Amino acid sequence: MRQKFTHLAYLTSRLSKQSQYYGTLTNKANKFLCYNYQNVEHTKKIERPASFESPACLREELLCKVADPARNGIDKVTIVGAGMVGVACANAILFQRISSHVAIVDPFPKKLEGEGMDYCHSSVFLDDPRIEFDTNFCISKDSKVVVITAGARQKEGENRLDLVKKNTNIMRNIIPPLVEYSPDAVFLIVSNPVDVLSWVAWKVSGLPVTRIIGAGCHLDTARFRCMIAKRLGISAKSVHGLVIGEHGDSQVPLWSGVNVAGVLFRDIIPHVGLELDEEGWNDLAKSVAKAKMSQRIF
Repeated sequence: MRQKFTHLAYLTSRLSKQSQYYGTLTNKANKFLCYNYQNVEHTKKIERPASFESPACLREELLCKVADPARNGIDKVTIVGAGMVGVACANAILFQRISSHVAIVDPFPKKLEGEGMDYCHSSVFLDDPRIEFDTNFCISKDSKVVVITAGARQKEGENRLDLVKKNTNIMRNIIPPLVEYSPDAVFLIVSNPVDVLSWVAWKVSGLPVTRIIGAGCHLDTARFRCMIAKRLGISAKSVHGLVIGEHGDSQVPLWSGVNVAGVLFRDIIPHVGLELDEEGWNDLAKSVAKAKMSQRIF
């Protein structure tokens, strides 16, 4: 008999819980249950399970805290601009595990949301990085590095210096809030014309010159090495050389220092890169400066 009433007590608890969602019990059911409760002696009290008002409450029940949370912002990187270059930067940073906290800022919400969701979903296959995206610069707070890729696109027939006025105005708008939220960050400028805009960023930010870094001819150097390697049919890692000067049409390839596994080109081809060069290496250097998106191989 006791088992029967214990079962009724359990049933009451379940029905009471369900009544929150499906309405109150009927009068007949209430009278029946109350009558049987009066005849139950020493029935074990049954506690209703706790309800979870928020995901945080459920998380606390599922997980046991064993240590304080890791310090946020220790390797945070903010990328300004979710265009092709900004996305390429985010890919490199995330997939090479350079940072565990990446924030992406862009003025176009639809484009930003699409890219941001892709990165959030791909985090399952990484080391679970924290990825934020917003149109507001506040998400850049406490960044260690800020990568600026935002800027007007170079149109056909324009050179990089034609972009100076447009992108200078953009820099004047985005640099102050970034410095406000991340006063200790190092700024990496990628927007074109990169050499001029690096100077603009330094002047507008008021930061020490050592904390404003322009991409310069780093990309041109990589192209230069890859094109030489492709022509020789060897690995680009075995080719060493530099392109210096302004990023663009006035850049200068240093043929005197080009070597393959330590062997200087000039020791094999004395006229390489000079007017007397008959093998077309000068044309290769010119193609580096004029490289279009379709020619980029990385």
